[in-house]
Amino acid sequence: MAEEAKQDVAPPAPEPTEDVADEKAAVPSPEESKALVVAENDAEKPAATGGSHERDALLTRVATEKRISLIKAWEENEKAKAENKAVKLLADITSWENSKAAELEAELKKMQVSLSSHLP
Repeated sequence: MAEEAKQDVAPPAPEPTEDVADEKAAVPSPEESKALVVAENDAEKPAATGGSHERDALLTRVATEKRISLIKAWEENEKAKAENKAVKLLADITSWENSKAAELEAELKKMQVSLSSHLP
């Protein structure tokens, strides 16, 4: 606390001459220009802060989307395989039905021919 009191009290500044006052009026102090530069840097910093965190989040999101797309592609592939298998089985069943129907029609026609030949 005592140190703070000593720091607050500063020796009085020497009075500037008129020449120095004219110079100060003509040339802006460097502190003012620094304040402008700092303000510009402050405006740019929010875009740059958290870059690694944002990059990590983006990479994680990309990896997740890639994994999800691979899973969806696998599911679609499995669905397509199951559908193709079902279509093949249905075609096999239809073919078997058609062949059985043709056999029965041939047998029926054979019976009709044999009956018609027995009748006068």
